[in-house]
Amino acid sequence: ATKQTAQQHNDSYIDGEKVSKSTLIVYYDGAEGKANVVQAIHKIHAEVLYDLKKMPILTICLPEKTDIVKAKKQLEKVKGVLQVNYDRILQAY
Repeated sequence: ATKQTAQQHNDSYIDGEKVSKSTLIVYYDGAEGKANVVQAIHKIHAEVLYDLKKMPILTICLPEKTDIVKAKKQLEKVKGVLQVNYDRILQAY
């Protein structure tokens, strides 16, 4: 697939991997709580798509035209955030 094909399907390539250009997966410290993390998510105008109740993980959707790389770096600086991952797109053959 080319970059042009990926962009037509709301995907992009980052570090050679095909990823969603609007979804991030946020892992947070359950002991710290998620309030601070959710506040930071709302600050970048993103919304929580999934809140995995049994694990401290949130899947978020970024607003259209948001730079996903910048959003990821911004969230990684938030107290209580352990890791932020791109939503990788894998193709089964």
